[in-house]
Amino acid sequence: MVSVRLSLVLFLASAFVVSAQKKAGGVSCYQCNSLTTGQEVCEGSDEKKLGTYKKPCPKLTDGALAGTEANSCRKIIQRVEGEEAIVRECAYTGDEEVDGKRRIGNKGIVLYLYQCFNDEPGKPCNSASTLSLATASILTAFYSIYHLLQ
Repeated sequence: MVSVRLSLVLFLASAFVVSAQKKAGGVSCYQCNSLTTGQEVCEGSDEKKLGTYKKPCPKLTDGALAGTEANSCRKIIQRVEGEEAIVRECAYTGDEEVDGKRRIGNKGIVLYLYQCFNDEPGKPCNSASTLSLATASILTAFYSIYHLLQ
């Protein structure tokens, strides 16, 4: 019975942390494009090298989303006719993590989209595809449900 209670507490705590994280302001992301001269290190996942591009996300000033604050970070792998670019940026829409969603466009354009929520304030999550707090929470939820059904 203690195991069931512990599982339930862990699940509820994880859900709360993920919910609070998604609503927290002050998002910082790596912001760079590997095809821009001087930003070639954007292609790698070394957080020390990417540190130069760690920046707080600005509030949008134009367009339909003017006034919107960033809620997460993105990493986009873009292939256009065989040439690959890595773009890291702030994200202003979307409320779910995305792990390598493939998009295909005209003229040989293929995009792989990754979107993540910062687990630690001020620490960008878009350096690489890693196990996130949300993923860990989902695993904890499955573990908890499994033990509740036993």
